[in-house]
Amino acid sequence: MRTSWARRRVFLVLSRRRCAVIQPTTRHRRDAGQFTVDLGPLTDHKPVRKWYKLEESDKRKGDVAGHVELFLQWVYNPVTAFDPFAPSETEGEPNELRIGLGRARDLPAMDKALVGKSSSDPRCTFTVDGTAIKLQSSTKKSTLTPTWKETFEVPLPTGPPETKWSLTIDMEDWDRVSAADHMGRVTVDLEPLADQAIVKGWYPLTDKDGNAAKGEVYLVLQWRRNRELAFEPFEDQTDAGFLAKEPNELRIAAVSALGLAVADKNLLSAGGCSQCINHGIVDTRLTG
Repeated sequence: MRTSWARRRVFLVLSRRRCAVIQPTTRHRRDAGQFTVDLGPLTDHKPVRKWYKLEESDKRKGDVAGHVELFLQWVYNPVTAFDPFAPSETEGEPNELRIGLGRARDLPAMDKALVGKSSSDPRCTFTVDGTAIKLQSSTKKSTLTPTWKETFEVPLPTGPPETKWSLTIDMEDWDRVSAADHMGRVTVDLEPLADQAIVKGWYPLTDKDGNAAKGEVYLVLQWRRNRELAFEPFEDQTDAGFLAKEPNELRIAAVSALGLAVADKNLLSAGGCSQCINHGIVDTRLTG
């Protein structure tokens, strides 16, 4: 049997992966087997035409036969490219979280249509557990494959040694007349990002209980040190004459506070706040 797919093109978005597993299906959507394509020879951007032999797959065992002819080209497409951040060149502890929201794919259709295709109006909300950080993307109307290419930057120091920051991304379906419907969630542990490296890739969505959900989102993350946000009020005293004398002045700099008890109760809700001094300096002269 010969099958023709003339004029049918498929575009795959690949980054660090050096091979692609392709699984053709028949007209009745039955698995016909699979074959693996080595992408290494395609890095020169030139198109290649080649026959590939079908092999067994998880869904098709035993009676696998035939070959598939493909045209392949691995290229750079500026439409799908998203590299918003440059490597950090500042040493020290990170103090700023940078979030790049690229795209999402294979999202569930939350708005069921009586006529035509069902769709969603996705948007993303970003929070960091234990902080007041809350960021929100724009809403993309009537799509299951939204593209945002939006970036967010927010101050986030490392905190006390026992602090374990995690970034939560909630994908929601915006609704004009009712509350947004939850589509899925991604939780990212920020501790591995403390080396200020740029991390990017596709993150699968889960439900609020951590079970697998439909869809993925492409993120670019960097927890870096921003010199403009750094609070370094004192310099080393290097004068040899001063170093030989006993210290007589104590300098104290109040940087920030975290996890304080609620002091100002909110009568309209269960919340509240505590106002505290941030980035304060006190010089106290001590005499013997």
